[in-house]
Amino acid sequence: MKKITLLVIIIISFLFFSYVINSLGEQPEQKYLKKVIDISNFVKSITGVPGIELEKARYFSDNFVIHPLVEISLSDPLYNLLWFSKTFDSFSENIKSRKFSPIFYAIAKYSGKIKRIDIIQDPSIQFFEEKSAPPPQAMKVFSGKIESPSLIFSLVRCISKPYSRYKSYAEKLTNYIGEIKKFEDQQNISSFLMKKDLEEINNIIEVSNTSFYNILLCFENFLSKIKDDPKMLGVFNADISDFSVLSLGEKDSVVVIPQTPTIIIDAFKKDTTYIYKRWNNDGLFYPSLAIIIDFGGNDRYVFENSSVLSLVLTYDGEGNDERICNFTCFGGSIGGADMLIDISGNDTYKSLGISQGAGILGTGVLLDYDGDDTYESVSFSQGFGGFGGGALIDFKGNDKYILKEGTENPSFQDRTKNLSMGQGCGSGLRADFLEDFKSVPGGLGLLFDYEGNDSYSAQVFSQGCGYWYGIGVLLDGSGNDTYKGYWYCQGTSAHFGTGVLSDFSGDDSYFCHYQGMGQGHDLGIGILLDVESTKDSDSDSFECKSRCLGMGHANGIGVFINQGGSDFYRADEYAFGDVTVDIYKRPPGIREIIPTWGFFFDLNSYRFDFSRYENTAEKSQEKLQNQKSISKDKFLIREKEISPEEIKSAIKKSFPFLRTFFYSE
Repeated sequence: MKKITLLVIIIISFLFFSYVINSLGEQPEQKYLKKVIDISNFVKSITGVPGIELEKARYFSDNFVIHPLVEISLSDPLYNLLWFSKTFDSFSENIKSRKFSPIFYAIAKYSGKIKRIDIIQDPSIQFFEEKSAPPPQAMKVFSGKIESPSLIFSLVRCISKPYSRYKSYAEKLTNYIGEIKKFEDQQNISSFLMKKDLEEINNIIEVSNTSFYNILLCFENFLSKIKDDPKMLGVFNADISDFSVLSLGEKDSVVVIPQTPTIIIDAFKKDTTYIYKRWNNDGLFYPSLAIIIDFGGNDRYVFENSSVLSLVLTYDGEGNDERICNFTCFGGSIGGADMLIDISGNDTYKSLGISQGAGILGTGVLLDYDGDDTYESVSFSQGFGGFGGGALIDFKGNDKYILKEGTENPSFQDRTKNLSMGQGCGSGLRADFLEDFKSVPGGLGLLFDYEGNDSYSAQVFSQGCGYWYGIGVLLDGSGNDTYKGYWYCQGTSAHFGTGVLSDFSGDDSYFCHYQGMGQGHDLGIGILLDVESTKDSDSDSFECKSRCLGMGHANGIGVFINQGGSDFYRADEYAFGDVTVDIYKRPPGIREIIPTWGFFFDLNSYRFDFSRYENTAEKSQEKLQNQKSISKDKFLIREKEISPEEIKSAIKKSFPFLRTFFYSE
C-alpha cells in the first residue's frame, strides 16, 4: 500500500512539474530553481524526511478532499522549495513579457480544482480578427462620439458571454454572501462554506475563474490594439448591450463608477479620481463587472466593497497612484475574481482586509511592475488564499508591506495583536470542534517580490504560513530585506498547513517572537531558506524567542536552511532544530507514535561543497556529529553566547534524526 501511495505521489509530482513548464509559456531561465536544487538534494540526503503521511493527518481532521498540490506539499517538504522556485522563475518570464493571463491562469490552477480552464480557447480571436463588428441591438450614445466602433463593439461582445455565465451562477449566492463592512461580517462566509458540499464550492470557484480568464484574454487582445494610440477610441459615454462604456475626455477628472457592468478608459494620462461604491436597497450584493483601463496620471482610486460577487479588472499604465478601500478590493475578491495591474509609479495601497492579492471562493491578484510601493492593510491581504487563491507580485522597487498592529481584528493567540493572515498565507476553515459544521481545506496565498530593499511587518500568521491544509509562500528575489512578525511567521504552519519563506540574496534581518523561521506545528510543515548572493554579502540576523529556527512541534516538521555569510542568531528556547511532541504536557497517546522533526542547517561557506558529504543519511549524520566549527557566526541563547559544539552536544543521542543541527565550517 505504501509503495502504491509513493508511486501515486511521484506521478502527481511529475504532472505538476510538467504543468508549470508547459502552461506558463516559454522555458524560463531557471535562475532561482538552480539556486535551490543542490541545497534541497543535500538536505534530503542528510535528513531523509518522509514528510507528513496524509492518512495520519486525516486522523485528526475531517478533510477528505483536498487539492493535489497540498497533498504533495505535505508529503515531500523540500519539494516545496523546488516547486515554488520554479514558479518564481516562470512568473518572472511572464512579467518581463507583459503577459497577464498566464499568471492568473496559474494562480487559479494552483489554488483549486479548476478543470475547464485547461480547454479554454482564446475567445478574442473570433471577435478582434473580424474586419468590422455590427453594433449590438441595444446601443445608446449619451455624449461624444465613438471613433473606433468595431474595437469597442468587439470588446463588449467578447466579454458578454463569460460575464453572463458568471452572473447567472453568482446570482444564486446573493442570499448567502452579503456586504462586508466589518471583520465580523466574514462569519457569514465561513458559515456558508462550512455547510456547503466541497464539490459545489469548487464549482463556484471554477465558474468565477474561467469567466474571468476569458474576460482577461479579451482585454489583452483589446489592449494590444490600442496601446500605441488609445485616443483613437474617441471620447464618449454610451450604453452598449448591458454595459456602460465610458471613454474619458481631458476634463473628466472625477468618475463615479455606475452600478451596471462598466468599462472605463482614460487615454489622456490625466490625474483621475475613481469612486466605486456599490449600494442596494435590499441588503444584497448582485453580481457585477468593472473594467478600468487607465494609461497614466497620478490617479486616486476610492473603492468600497467592490469585489464581493463581482469581476473586477484594473489596468494602470503609469503614475504615482493612491488606492484606498475597505474590504474585497484592489486584487481582493469574494465569490468572484479581481486582478489589478500597475505598470509603473510609486504607489500606495490602503485597505482593511481581503485586498492586495486575496481570494476567497475565487481569485485575487495584484501585479505591480515598478516603483517604490507601500502596501498597508489589517488582515487577509498581500497574498492570501482562503479556499481560493490570492497573489501579490511586485517586480521592482524598494517596497513596504504592512499588516498593521492593533486590535481591529484580534487574534486567538494574543488578543492584543491583529490576526494578519497575509504576506503569503493560505488558510482553511477549522470546524473539527463544532457540531453541524464541516472543516474546509485551505487555499493558496503567494507574495512574490523580485527586486529591491523591502520591509515586511505583520502580527499573527504571516510571511509564508499555512493553516488547515492551506499553503502560504513568500519569495523574495534580491535586496537587503527586513522581516518582522509576532506569532506564526516566516516559514511556519499550523494544523496540516504548509508555509515557505525563501529569500534568494541580500543581507536580511528576521524578527519573530513565537513559532516561526522554519517551524512546523501539528502535522504541518514550515520552511525558511535564505540563500547566498555574492562572496562578500549575505550576512543575516535571526532573532526570536521560542519555537523557531527549524523547530518541529506536535508532530510537525520545521526546516531552517541558511547559506553563506557571517550570521547572528538569538533565541530563548525550543530553537536550532529542537523538537517537542507537545509543550502542554498532555498524557501520552498517538502523538508519541508520529514523529516530530526539526532541522537547522547553516551552510556557512559562500560556495558550500556538497560533495564533501556522502550522499547517505548515516554517513552524513556521522560527519555532522563530528564537525568542528570555526566561523564568524554568533549564537545567543537567553542572551548568553553559545558555540555550535555546545548546541550539538545538547541533542539527545537517542533521536539523531528527529533533531538535526548541521553547521558547516
